[in-house]
Amino acid sequence: RDPGRAPGRAVLRVDVRPGPGLVIGAGLAGASVAASLARRGWQVQVLDAGAAPATGASGLPAGLLAPHVSPDDSLLSRLSRAGVRATLQQAQTSLKHGVDWQATGVLEHRVDGSPGLATTAHNTSLPASAATLAAAGLPPDTVACWHSTAGWIKPARLVAELLAQPGITFVPNSAVAQLLPQGDGWHALDAHGQVLASANMVVVAAAFASGVMLNTPLPLQAIRGQMSW
Repeated sequence: RDPGRAPGRAVLRVDVRPGPGLVIGAGLAGASVAASLARRGWQVQVLDAGAAPATGASGLPAGLLAPHVSPDDSLLSRLSRAGVRATLQQAQTSLKHGVDWQATGVLEHRVDGSPGLATTAHNTSLPASAATLAAAGLPPDTVACWHSTAGWIKPARLVAELLAQPGITFVPNSAVAQLLPQGDGWHALDAHGQVLASANMVVVAAAFASGVMLNTPLPLQAIRGQMSW
C-alpha cells in the first residue's frame, strides 16, 4: 500500500512486458532506473550528452547519505529513509567499503533550533548524545540529530557499477533534443533531427534538460546546489 495515497483511491496498474528500453541521462537517477529495468529483463540503452557517465551533479567527489527528518514524519522523510537503506545495500554488494563508501553515521546540526524529529522517533535517527556533540566540537546544548544508518558515498562509482550490469548499453556524446512518438514507441532525436535511438519505452532522467525534450515542456526550475570541500 502506498503510504501517501488516500484510502479508496484507484491506482492504475499496467502490465508491461520487457523489451527495448531507453533511458536519457546517465546520472544517479538514470543509472538506477536502467539497472532496475535490466534486472527485470529489459535491454536498455542509456544516452547521455557527456563523454562519460556521471558528468553532471552526480560527478561530485562525494555525497552524504542521510534521511530527511520532519516532525510529522512526512512522505518525503519515509521515502528518504527507504532510499538511504536501498543505496547502502547496493553499495555493500558492489562497492569497496572505506574507499567508495562508508557507513559512518551522520551528525545533522539543526541550525534553525528545531529538533526536526517526529514524536515517534525512529531508532536510526535520534537526538544527538552529549558524547557525539563533544566529538564534533559542538556545545552540549546544540540541537542536532544523529543518523546511525547513514554515511558517505562516491556517486560516480555507484553510477559506474549500476551501468555495468548485463543488459545495459551506455551511449556517450548523445544529447537528446526532442522525443517523438513513433507507433508504439519513441524516437530520440538530436538537435539536427537525426534519430539517436528508438525504444518501446523511454525514461527521461536528464535533470533540468528533461524539460526541453517533450512537445509540452515540463515546468522545471533550475536551482543552485551546495557543496563543501
